[in-house]
Amino acid sequence: MKKLEIIIPHRWLDDVSEILKNANTGGMSQYKVEGRGKVKAQEVAVGRGTMKYTPEYVPRTKVEVIIKDD
Repeated sequence: MKKLEIIIPHRWLDDVSEILKNANTGGMSQYKVEGRGKVKAQEVAVGRGTMKYTPEYVPRTKVEVIIKDD
């Protein structure tokens, strides 16, 4: 068996779920995670829009799937 871990933007979760369902992989688990890498976080307005804040970590979704070898 193989464990497949995929880290994707939240908006792709429905598409990935549908693809995995069509591939008959069985179940999947999803977690909300944060990290940093090539993609930079966008500025967020805080304090009723009077200040801007750039978070260090970008929110993502981690999907885990167990797949049979064959």
